[in-house]
Amino acid sequence: MNARTSSSVGVICFWDRPAVPYLRKYEDLLREAEATYDILFWERSGRGPAPGPSNEVPINVRASHRLLPKVLSFLRWKRAAIRILRSRSYDYLIVLSTMPAVLLGPYLKRRYRGRFIFDIRDHSFESFVPYRRYVQSLVRASEFTTISSRGFFRWLDPSPKIIVNHNMTHSRPARLRERCFPDPERVRIGFVGNIRSDLQTEGLLLNLRESRRYSFLFIGRMLPGCDLPEFCRRNGIRNVSFEGPFSHEDKESRYLAVDLVNAIYGTRRSAPRPADSTPLPNRVYDAAVFRCPILAPDGTYLAEVVRSNGLGLVFDPFAGPLEPVLDDYLGRFDQAGFFTRCEAFLSDVAREEGAFRDRVRRSLGRVTAAG
Repeated sequence: MNARTSSSVGVICFWDRPAVPYLRKYEDLLREAEATYDILFWERSGRGPAPGPSNEVPINVRASHRLLPKVLSFLRWKRAAIRILRSRSYDYLIVLSTMPAVLLGPYLKRRYRGRFIFDIRDHSFESFVPYRRYVQSLVRASEFTTISSRGFFRWLDPSPKIIVNHNMTHSRPARLRERCFPDPERVRIGFVGNIRSDLQTEGLLLNLRESRRYSFLFIGRMLPGCDLPEFCRRNGIRNVSFEGPFSHEDKESRYLAVDLVNAIYGTRRSAPRPADSTPLPNRVYDAAVFRCPILAPDGTYLAEVVRSNGLGLVFDPFAGPLEPVLDDYLGRFDQAGFFTRCEAFLSDVAREEGAFRDRVRRSLGRVTAAG
């Protein structure tokens, strides 16, 4: 690998491209700034990716779900990433998500202090005080830090360096949904995205498995370890179907195929852990963009957003029979008011997204001017 001769940006991802849809936003801004940039992907199979653009740099380290091998794979990823950073001598970095920033923390503080964007999109080990303090130190070392959810302020200290970067990956649709619940006796509850197994999703499926009115549709890539199809077979859940991965361009048609957006998730029956309660998934934005009511789990920041903006229904999948709750929601549903509330929510998001994009543009402008 040859050292760079002009100003360049390195974008560090901890997954492959399908798992980082928020990368698209940064790529758009990098291209707009006419910046020279590379994207470092972790190819967790260790086999290497299919041939891609020349600015995609794979880190081929086999990952594991078992604790000790997982830790060792993290350390191997760290060594490989630092070798690339030293060889390519980027002038500026964008670090997507917390774990890679923590692993690279000493190197970032030593070589890139004030010259990287720290993008926080989830909660991992922040309940462990030393880890949380180290994340705070990375916020201070960054040029600025973006968060995808204000729910993170439940564990993250406020800072003037922190701005909101909404986890929104789709703009206005080509055609607007004209009617919610076109067939009120056959209502499709759709999950669109990376599919995983969790306790609350299983609880929701079990709760409504005898329903003739409500059915489930899961659309997207099945994450490693997800056994929802087998869970449904074991438990006689027949009102469910699964579709495979889809492209970004196909997202609109997928959302128009569902009536309620399924955003139920969580690994506990009650008192959800911070990793489940503080993020704001992109499904809340997609639901508003495609004018589709969303189902949110109680006790989460998502539930606060859904309630305060009137975007759907909040409930606990373990609180009792859900069909009467859903029936009541549909019986009271005000379509015109819902469409208006979606527009108001998206207007607020667009205002904050404008501030985020302007902040990134200023940073990239300095990088390209220096070249």
